[in-house]
Amino acid sequence: MASYFDDYELAKSYLAEIRTKYPRYVRDQFQMIIKIIKSTKQQAIIDKALTVCFQKKLFSATDFVDIVKYIERQRQVYITKSDKQCNVPIKPLDVQNESIFYISTPQRDINEYLTVLEADK
Repeated sequence: MASYFDDYELAKSYLAEIRTKYPRYVRDQFQMIIKIIKSTKQQAIIDKALTVCFQKKLFSATDFVDIVKYIERQRQVYITKSDKQCNVPIKPLDVQNESIFYISTPQRDINEYLTVLEADK
C-alpha cells in the first residue's frame, strides 16, 4: 500500500501507526484509504494529505479522507469565474442611474478569511 505514495518510508510509518491504533479494523481502514487514493486524480493531493496527517498525528482512514477532501476544496477556491469572465458592457434600463454601474466596492482577498478560519488555537 505504501507504494501508492511518493514518500514510501513516510507512508510505511503512517500505515504502521494505523495498524497499531486499529488492529481489529485495519482492513477497513486500508480499504478506505485505497478507495480515496484511486478516486483522487492528482498524486500531489494524496502526498500532501499523507504529510499533513502524519504531522498532525491523524492516524485514521477517516482523517485521511477528510484531509484529502479539504485539500481538494482548497485547490478549487483558486479556480474562479473571473478567469472565464467575458467583457460585455452592461446597458442600464434607467439612464439616470447609470453612475451606479461605475461604483466599485472594496474587495478583500480570500486568503484573509482563510487565515482567520484556519488559525491554530
